Amino acid sequence: MFSNAIVGVKELEAGRDAIRLARVLTSASGSLTLAHVRVVAPRPAPDSGAAGSAAKRRYALERLAALRDESQLDAELAYVEARDVRHGLHDLARARDADLLVIGASGADEIYRDLVGDEARELLDDPPCAVAVAPAGYCAHRAPLRTIGVAYDRAANSDHALAVARGLAADAHARLSAFHAVTGLHLGDPGQFEESVDDEAAHARERIERLGGVEAHAEYGDPVQGLGRYGATVDLLVLGSRGRGPVERLLGGGTAQRLADEPVCPLLVVPEDAGASLAVQ
Repeated sequence: MFSNAIVGVKELEAGRDAIRLARVLTSASGSLTLAHVRVVAPRPAPDSGAAGSAAKRRYALERLAALRDESQLDAELAYVEARDVRHGLHDLARARDADLLVIGASGADEIYRDLVGDEARELLDDPPCAVAVAPAGYCAHRAPLRTIGVAYDRAANSDHALAVARGLAADAHARLSAFHAVTGLHLGDPGQFEESVDDEAAHARERIERLGGVEAHAEYGDPVQGLGRYGATVDLLVLGSRGRGPVERLLGGGTAQRLADEPVCPLLVVPEDAGASLAVQ
């Protein structure tokens, strides 16, 4: 399990969901920090005085303390001022050498995300450590981790995600499975197309089975849609993250970011450049 988790809290319900997931993913001897980020302008307005800032800090810490007491947690509290939530939580994670950041899904609709942005998507952009996103309502979930799934495509980042998932599955005594989305352009006779994609899916399952100790799943189609269906069958979905280029940023992100919009199960996104210390202990 992870040993040093930071839980980002903005809305109370999403905070409760995130706390529940942090408890699932953090070892019994691990440390937790509940953190609130207040977004501030690079140049404060002339009338924004120290008294007002202190009052907001006090109010945020009181809310965090109430949430800590309600959840019966032994957790530290942190209040951060930053230009956005992403920078605030990323900088805090680096400063505290955290190996896990956890937030609750925003619950915002697609139009709001497109116009205003989405904190889950932003937090997954070049994270300093693993990031977990709890689906709405997860605070009521009390079942243990029974099945851990991995998005697997043989890339280096998915190999690392599989290694982290193996460690978690061993610690939780959970089943391990992996899913490969078969993609590509197929032209020609429709019958040959169906046979071709069926063969590719079968080959993908064979490759996963050769990894050992992993239940294999594969299907042809859009990766986000396929992983969404697959995610509904597991208790945790682990993905490796990739750096996003300008096109992905313009379109709203890659697979992990799109899945984090409305996750059907808890997501754990592992940075591709994370070292062995990120893997569970």
